[in-house]
Amino acid sequence: MRVPDTDANREAFGSCGTPDDSAPYPQLRVLLLPDASTRAVLGIAAGPAGTDKATAGQALLDQAMDTCPASRSPSG
Repeated sequence: MRVPDTDANREAFGSCGTPDDSAPYPQLRVLLLPDASTRAVLGIAAGPAGTDKATAGQALLDQAMDTCPASRSPSG
């Protein structure tokens, strides 16, 4: 996702695709975890587009496992 080209956004998100950070817009990577039956968003992970996608995906899964009641084992 492109964000406005401001100094604050460029510092926070950088840009990807160019080694010298000269891309026209800073970019944000957003990963959503949707529920298949309701299409509700169960979780979201966002960060600079130039970071490791696998790390962001793992953070999203960790967040979902911590907050989703269905992922917890029943007590008893």
